[in-house]
Amino acid sequence: MVSMVLVCATVSATGAARFEVPANRKAAGILHAELLEGPNYRVRETVVSYGYMHHWTVDSDFGTSEVTGDGALRALIREIYAIAALKEISQGEAFLSSVAYAAKQPFQFAGKMVEWTSGHRQPAKIALFGRLTRNAFPTTAQFG
Repeated sequence: MVSMVLVCATVSATGAARFEVPANRKAAGILHAELLEGPNYRVRETVVSYGYMHHWTVDSDFGTSEVTGDGALRALIREIYAIAALKEISQGEAFLSSVAYAAKQPFQFAGKMVEWTSGHRQPAKIALFGRLTRNAFPTTAQFG
């Protein structure tokens, strides 16, 4: 019975040695210096490492993110750059002027329609606006 306990203890000790234990490493020892920090993000110094699989934590202007793997870290950094670029565009003058231009278009179209119909005969106006109202407000008879 005692020998059976010793055999079980030996097997369990050797079985536990087969698995890696996570270790903390420094990010500077894994990444190139240009990836450690950017204009909108900073990679935390402590990285949990499971062999060659690294668990990264990144603080950015848009929140804190955690990713597993070096490829996922590179993808996250690209996404942070993209989000920053989109925010910059949405706050820019070109974006605001295009929104204002798009908002004016329906009113300009309506004004041109009224202007065009003012120089035509009455039946042309009725035919044009009749088609517009039929299409805009269809009746159930039109659907069969």
